[in-house]
Amino acid sequence: MLSRVVPSVARVALARSSLRLLTTQAAGDEFSLKEFSEKYLGHRKAAFTEKLEIIDPDIAPALPIYRVTDTQGNIIDHSHDPNFDKETSLKIYRDMTQLNVMDRILYDSQRQGRISFYMTNFGEEAAGCAYAFKRKPNNDRIVVVYFGDGAASEGDAHAAFNFAATLDCPIIFFCRNNGYAISTPTSDQYGGDGIAGKGPGYGLHTIRVDGNDVFAVYNATKAARELALQNKPVLIEAMTYRLGHHSTSDDSTFYRSLEEVKEWGDKDHPITRFKKYITEKGWWSEEDEKNWQKDCRKRVLKAFSDAEKQKLAHYHDMFEDVYKEMTPKLKRQREEFDAHLEEYKEHYPIDKCLPK
Repeated sequence: MLSRVVPSVARVALARSSLRLLTTQAAGDEFSLKEFSEKYLGHRKAAFTEKLEIIDPDIAPALPIYRVTDTQGNIIDHSHDPNFDKETSLKIYRDMTQLNVMDRILYDSQRQGRISFYMTNFGEEAAGCAYAFKRKPNNDRIVVVYFGDGAASEGDAHAAFNFAATLDCPIIFFCRNNGYAISTPTSDQYGGDGIAGKGPGYGLHTIRVDGNDVFAVYNATKAARELALQNKPVLIEAMTYRLGHHSTSDDSTFYRSLEEVKEWGDKDHPITRFKKYITEKGWWSEEDEKNWQKDCRKRVLKAFSDAEKQKLAHYHDMFEDVYKEMTPKLKRQREEFDAHLEEYKEHYPIDKCLPK
């Protein structure tokens, strides 16, 4: 009898021991996952796995490119049409084309020696105009920072992404990815899924948009602003193409072909795309285009001519317009510059500067 009872007691004890072990193990697993989730993973749920798998970045699908119109200016899904009225649409178009005219005149002016430096916006007018147009008075404030793919390759950008996400900053990071830094193609700048692909890893709300589509940029910026007002930082990557040189210090023919530039200009120019849209609406004609281009060029040239007649800012401004009160280092720099001008004043157009 005793011989039968002992094994039974032993089995019960073993079962209880196993149960305690499983309970302890489950409690340990739950504790670890909870700690990892709350303190390591930004409250994102993770699970243990017994499958050894190193993630291949080439397998994950690329983030899609949000758009509203096709390259011919046709609305694809009318539920995404912001339904701008005629006045608003024509203002957007005129702003885009005026920027284009300014680019051409100021770029040529630098080549003529009339200004020292200029950076163009050829081919990126949609990305620039739509987010500027989104600004309205009397709204709650957020911060928007605009930068290119080249800046996104700098460490400062990644530090900013991380700070914004961990501190819940009301900010929109707007990256204008135009394919090239000043001379470096994006293929040589980063691996992986572009700039937007980095957003989720930093904990940023993220969207990739067609940067040649005014409506897509407008809608994305509007939605991003609503999130930023809730202290949820957002990263927008606008996919576009730089048709011009990076700046007057750059010759892009050294690193890309004229055929490539022409193909982009012919097949997906943001101004051409939006022009087709307003023309289809009956709001714009070739006669309107001719008159506007003539008037726009005239006004830009007049503004440039008027500016050339103005006195230059006083050279002390570059030292004084930095901090509310000048630092000792800036004061020393100003003194050194004054001494330099006194010795070589015949080489500087001091007479063209405003008096202090």
